[in-house]
Amino acid sequence: MKEALPVRILLADPDADVRRAVRRALASVARDVAFAEAEDRAGALARLGEGADLVVLEPLLPDGSGLDVLRAAVERRPPVPVLVLSDLDRDIDRFWALRLGAHAFLRKPVDPEVLADRAAKALRGAPRLTPERV
Repeated sequence: MKEALPVRILLADPDADVRRAVRRALASVARDVAFAEAEDRAGALARLGEGADLVVLEPLLPDGSGLDVLRAAVERRPPVPVLVLSDLDRDIDRFWALRLGAHAFLRKPVDPEVLADRAAKALRGAPRLTPERV
């Protein structure tokens, strides 16, 4: 019997505490989960190139916009779903993240159950939120 590959989740956030909390929240989203982490845009783009099934992303990264990582993820074939986690709570930030293809935009601190639910839906291929569906 062929062994299933782990679900690969890329966490891109400069805050180690946030990455740790996301790992805890998403550890049980699949039978086997492998995490890759990045603190900045360059690291996130490099890790994305190594493969990911889901990206959890802070849009404000020390060396540039996390939205560049979002664009790269959704342009892959097949596209990689992205959950944006942010301290920003402005409508314009939510609008652009969703407009550019994020599966969901969640405000920090995020409820772990909500994060796990959104991640599971994204991994199952559920329709993403759009600016019109928020």
